Amino acid sequence: MPFKRALLILAVFLNLAIGVLTGIFPLLAEEKSPKPSWLDKLLTNWNQPGVPIPKPSLETVDSNELTRCKERVRPPSDAADQSLNQAGWTLFGPVQKKGNAAFILAMSGADGQCRPLGFQGFVFVDGKFAGVVSPFAMDARTDSALDLNKIRLKDATDLEIEFLRYSDVDPFCCPSRTQVVTYKIVNGLLTPAKANAPQAHPEALLISLLKAKLGTKGSKLWIEPAYVSIKQDWAYLIGSLSVLVDGEWENVNDGGLAALYRRVRGRWVILEWARYGPDEKQTELYEERVRKRQKTDELPEGLLPKSSLVWGE
Repeated sequence: MPFKRALLILAVFLNLAIGVLTGIFPLLAEEKSPKPSWLDKLLTNWNQPGVPIPKPSLETVDSNELTRCKERVRPPSDAADQSLNQAGWTLFGPVQKKGNAAFILAMSGADGQCRPLGFQGFVFVDGKFAGVVSPFAMDARTDSALDLNKIRLKDATDLEIEFLRYSDVDPFCCPSRTQVVTYKIVNGLLTPAKANAPQAHPEALLISLLKAKLGTKGSKLWIEPAYVSIKQDWAYLIGSLSVLVDGEWENVNDGGLAALYRRVRGRWVILEWARYGPDEKQTELYEERVRKRQKTDELPEGLLPKSSLVWGE
């Protein structure tokens, strides 16, 4: 009897253990996994007619931060701006207007580099609030934040915005993908119409190409882009180059790299590139080669930096 009782107790314990492993552990894993972005779900309209302007996501805004970032802050210029200020938002960035529609950026606060935190894109029609472009306030350099340079109010009824898509391993500087969302403005209401499939970010694509060119067996390279320009079928990249040594990133030769690309039959090809550092002669030779191509290949206006082809100063 004691032996059978021991077997019974053991069986009960095993059943409980299996229940824990198959039941509780998955729940814990689900709680720790990041929630999917709204961009990965079926689009529904979070904007409703007649609702007031939402409040900022940060309840307490550090006035010292905003004072320090005063060059980024924009004063109100019309009734729409004033209504956002009154709701607690801080205006920044340019305003886009087409017909009776206006697109306005506003933030809750700013980080140490004056990048916007808790920011949102607002649409107004005839000075009245029509909706926001995201169901959640956004932070700069995070997944699903809009690209401040890729906002296009095409006309009074059509808006197109590019959002940055970060993977779990992307550095803050460089999202690997982007995703375009189009909106319609009908009867004074902003409605998301379509979210295109994510595409490889042009900068990330160029950096990956250059890493493949520079890569060596067993080494880990990191490229921090300082200047990226893409014009038509041409691209130019400047960045600092580091190598992972004993778990720490070390700059290579106190320098970096620069590269000129051209898209040929849909593929980016590296035409000129150089790892540069204290050796000024190498830099001069690289710049001479690029300048020669500038004359013979008729590079697009604005592709190259205005002065130095390695630092773009």
